[in-house]
Amino acid sequence: MFNTQRMTPVTITGHSSECPLCHDRQNQGGWMTNFRGLTSQLIKANFESSGILVSATFSYCPICDFGYFYPVPPSNFLNDYYRRESGGRDYDDALKWVNSYSARQPMYEIFSLMRENGIAPEQFSGKKVLEVGCGYSQFIPFATRYGMEVTAIEPGEDFANFIEHVLGVNVMRSMLDELPRDLYGKFCMLFSRDSLEHHPDPAMSIGVMHDLLEPGGLLVLSVPNLHSFSFQEMPFSHPYFAFPAHLNYFSCKALRAHLERIGFAIVYITTTTFIGELAYCMEAAIKLGLIVPDLTVLNQLASQEQLERILVFARRTSNLVLSGGAPEGQQDVGAESPTR
Repeated sequence: MFNTQRMTPVTITGHSSECPLCHDRQNQGGWMTNFRGLTSQLIKANFESSGILVSATFSYCPICDFGYFYPVPPSNFLNDYYRRESGGRDYDDALKWVNSYSARQPMYEIFSLMRENGIAPEQFSGKKVLEVGCGYSQFIPFATRYGMEVTAIEPGEDFANFIEHVLGVNVMRSMLDELPRDLYGKFCMLFSRDSLEHHPDPAMSIGVMHDLLEPGGLLVLSVPNLHSFSFQEMPFSHPYFAFPAHLNYFSCKALRAHLERIGFAIVYITTTTFIGELAYCMEAAIKLGLIVPDLTVLNQLASQEQLERILVFARRTSNLVLSGGAPEGQQDVGAESPTR
């Protein structure tokens, strides 16, 4: 009888890892999974590239409620991996995907939820907005339609060329920590979707995102959800279990705590499932009869923060956090942003 691959966090004697968010080393554990009702195993991952094998344990921080692969592969290995794996579509196919229903639908939902929370997209017309890790970018066509002055950051050459030549937006071919400090405080909104789960140092990245925003500036962040029902039940069959591409697995609790700790005020946080994810994230669980995604089930998963991804709107309220550390100086919440 198939008893699923359900994940369970466990404490492991002798397990050595460091949480990328809180940097705790004493309380870290891992995940066990019950595989086909026959045996339990510690979740690990291996990946070979150019004759080099990297291995990592899927680790867990009970303090943050955060999952992560440890150790992180070396930077030269990751750079080589992304050079080979990123992009690859011709411009016509990429543009068809950007304009497709499955690509546009998430933007409709995100912009609608912005409005529901008092953040009208029109407020950003003529203002500087940054997209981090844009890929082929579902965001830019919507942002430019609202008159936003968009800049993108994307180290992948194929993606960057498409954004510049087809969508007409300037791209900084850089990693977050390589951006010049004179850009700090220059953006009234920072948008990042399906990017932060890839970052080797997520605390540093979130700190830089904070510092790039002006006081009162808006962070719009979307990442896969560690506690989505389908991921917890069927991790090995889930598309977001993707080492070494995905290194970080956030929960709502982890994001709430970390964003507030470094000087963000949460405006809204929720879990959601975009329409395309109903197909490719829940497919295995549906076929095995573990879930029937009708309205009752989806509403229940939403109330328990178990949908496929996390969406958060947060505003910068503090001074510089200096690469993910504690905020520098006193809070400057009195500084009003023109986007409010």
